[in-house]
Amino acid sequence: MSLDVSDPAHPKEVSRVKLGEKLNAHWVAFDEGGNRIVVADSDGAVGDNRLWMVNIDRATGKLEIDTRFRNEGSDQPGFSFELKEWPHGATGPATSHGSVFVP
Repeated sequence: MSLDVSDPAHPKEVSRVKLGEKLNAHWVAFDEGGNRIVVADSDGAVGDNRLWMVNIDRATGKLEIDTRFRNEGSDQPGFSFELKEWPHGATGPATSHGSVFVP
């Protein structure tokens, strides 16, 4: 959710994205040099074990899920950590703890 806080005593919702019923958001990071926010799920047992990229319009505050950010071959946005195979081998599903944007 993005809020208009121009009047701090009366914040107003500007925009919201819904990432799924099972989301247990653990970590949110803002790309200070761009227009992206990354949202990490914290627990695959409860949540979707997924990382989402959300675009934000800095002029309006409008939020939109980046549907291009996804696992190869997937029809769902976001990166799922429910993989059996990773580049370093068959280690099974993983859980993201957090994310940062690096310049």
